[in-house]
Amino acid sequence: MQKTCKRKQLQLDGRSQKTPKSTSEEPYPCHHRPTPEECRAVRDELLALHGFPPEFLKYRRHRLIKMEPFSNEAQSEPLINSDDGDHKEESVLDGLIKIVLSQNTTELNSQKAFASLKSVFPTWEAVYAAETESLENAIRCGGLAPRKASCIKNVLSCLHERKGKLCLEYLRDLSVEEIKSELSNFKGVGPKTVACVLMFNLQQDDFPVDTHVFEIARAIGWVPAVADRNKTYLHLNRRIPNELKFDLNCLLYTHEWKALGWSLSYKALRDRKLKKPMAFPSFLFLLILLPYFFSNIPFSLSQSQLSPDYYRQSCPNLDSIIRDVVTTKQISNPTTAAGTLRLFFHDCMIGGCDASVLISSNSFNKAERDADINLSLPGDAFDVIVRAKTAVELSCPGTVSCSDILALATRNAITMVGGPFYTVNLGRKDSLVSTQSSVEGHMPLANMTMDEIIKKFESKNFTVQELVALTGAHTLGFAHCKEFAYRLFRYSKTVPTDPAYNPKYAEALKKLCHNYEKDPAMSAFNDVMTPSKFDNLYYQNLEKGMGLLESDNALFQNPKTRPFVQLYAKNQTAFSMISLEQLRSLALMGLRLGIKEKSGGNAMLLTLFTFEHFFSGGGLDNVSNISY
Repeated sequence: MQKTCKRKQLQLDGRSQKTPKSTSEEPYPCHHRPTPEECRAVRDELLALHGFPPEFLKYRRHRLIKMEPFSNEAQSEPLINSDDGDHKEESVLDGLIKIVLSQNTTELNSQKAFASLKSVFPTWEAVYAAETESLENAIRCGGLAPRKASCIKNVLSCLHERKGKLCLEYLRDLSVEEIKSELSNFKGVGPKTVACVLMFNLQQDDFPVDTHVFEIARAIGWVPAVADRNKTYLHLNRRIPNELKFDLNCLLYTHEWKALGWSLSYKALRDRKLKKPMAFPSFLFLLILLPYFFSNIPFSLSQSQLSPDYYRQSCPNLDSIIRDVVTTKQISNPTTAAGTLRLFFHDCMIGGCDASVLISSNSFNKAERDADINLSLPGDAFDVIVRAKTAVELSCPGTVSCSDILALATRNAITMVGGPFYTVNLGRKDSLVSTQSSVEGHMPLANMTMDEIIKKFESKNFTVQELVALTGAHTLGFAHCKEFAYRLFRYSKTVPTDPAYNPKYAEALKKLCHNYEKDPAMSAFNDVMTPSKFDNLYYQNLEKGMGLLESDNALFQNPKTRPFVQLYAKNQTAFSMISLEQLRSLALMGLRLGIKEKSGGNAMLLTLFTFEHFFSGGGLDNVSNISY
């Protein structure tokens, strides 16, 4: 058995290569790319292009949970089929074997191979005891079955001999270098596999370099043209900021595979000899052209009054400050993202995105937030903005507007639950005026006809398709029972329950809301299938009669909106792309632009923020009484 544990030079995931001793080595000391700014720009562009890859979302969640203590506060359970299992962290051994099976095949085939393996052999002890031929048959659909089965067998044999049990959880207590040394004992586990286990399963800041990432890094000049994969791994792990490694790696991998899907990967473009110019989407040039973005070529957006870099000099850590606040709040209160998106929508639809919805009423004026439709805006949404504003003021006093904070917090919250990432242009000016009367009659209501809702959106220059896309925000959040109870208990004199409801869904809602008159806080998720994910299941629910509000049902029944519901129900990518466009558009509605000063071009904060409320014992509990 000693022979089993001895490491051979020929690895499963590459040529003869040794695990790098330490990422502190500098293989290319004279090559000063990528810079942190380049890394962040590539991350942001790819997020805008692809959204965050859904197959990596669960690993991202586990990283966020590790970053911040998870609250044990009880959360409301979704009404139907709530949990997809993503919140359960997989074992390190499961992760290692998944990575082995993923090599030299597609994501779909590797998933099938792992599912087949677990179906045939429910435990790793059963795999360890099985004949190699049986193991090969179980994973054959993933390709390279003999080679991968041999690696799996070697890992389990070595682990059983050294530890007496088939478990790798002890790695969680080791340092990065100790983990690398430990995994290097397993024959067939190479540097890339070790790096993937570190990043995905142990939540360490490591940047694996597979063939795809290696080719992209060379193509865009992040490593010298003569670089090899091992030195590229060392170089990129030194140059890429730790906080960007996970997202950037997942996005580069996704970008290359999507290019392969279009038969337009960098390798294909390099190797193919084309007789005619080939037309293909211009964004595939993105990564090749990125070096030029950091020359002195002017960028058109910088000439406008709004810019993503508006606070670069005056509040350089703005984005990370808000991201940290939103992350902490979302982890402890998973409904925060939905509430923040709703708060942002209600703000932008009345007078533009100017933070007027945050202003409190006083003895002389009733503000927007006290309009009937805004009374149900979640306290968690106000709370996260107050916390973000407090953190920003402590770091950059009197600099950043509340409207910019609300816009950034909304973007970060949406991205955290799987929604598209988009660049937020900054420099808004806050409103000092907020009246209840400005809201009434100008917001779409759940009990309006679809034609009436269409007119409301058209008055804001949104098309029917854009209306349907924006309503897709109902994929998150909940509605109080009082908002739809009439559909359950008193729809008409002859029919108490709206026949448009799916019968089983209606019965479940009745049980949930039976006591809503005595308990007005009772509520149901808008999307009962995946209530905490920004996805297209909301539209699929509409097709099944599971639209919670009457306006949801009308979206599917109306001939003007139904084709777009059907489109987004079938095509997650189409929904993600249109959502990206509409969230960008929403964030630019009716902007008030800050005054540009000669000294630095910073918009001064024009709203009055009463810190006395916090420091005199008011705290954050009663956010409805906070004045801005």
